[in-house]
Amino acid sequence: MFLFYSLRPDLLRRFFVRSFPALCMVLCLSLALLFMACDAGNGDGSTNLHFIPAGEWTDDWGSGYTISTTTLEYYTAEMEYEGAIFPGLLMQGDIIIAHDFSDNSGVILIRITEIENMELTVGKYTAVYYLDYTASHVFLANPIDENWAPIETDTFAQAESLFTVDNVSTHVANWGTGYGK
Repeated sequence: MFLFYSLRPDLLRRFFVRSFPALCMVLCLSLALLFMACDAGNGDGSTNLHFIPAGEWTDDWGSGYTISTTTLEYYTAEMEYEGAIFPGLLMQGDIIIAHDFSDNSGVILIRITEIENMELTVGKYTAVYYLDYTASHVFLANPIDENWAPIETDTFAQAESLFTVDNVSTHVANWGTGYGK
């Protein structure tokens, strides 16, 4: 077989006729793997547009995030401070896209679908920044402005240009102690 059946035309033809479907399958699989391994990127330094720190993330005070690959929920527990009762907060949204920054950090852009006791608007866009992600711990923060009010935008295009790596230090005043699984 090493000499291709001694180069006899009738044996070569039979060899290629029998091998052609297998060769086509190997070629198709190779091309599929090649295209799946490519990183399209988006030109802004993002290396993975689809990473999302999915899971049930909670802190020591009853707050947390429930993040799936398609939805995000942020909640806090009801609190009492110096005799005043502060109701729990809730924000839910559909994840539109996630951008990775560097060092296991990034931002998740969401379209708000439900709100309780927060100064946000259903149908608008906001984000959640994440920092130092590991399998069991992550820092998560909702963007706020200089008056400590939540930040939202009217359109997805505005959200993409606002919630970037360059604005993390402007939008996050305190990362806290983080969230665990």
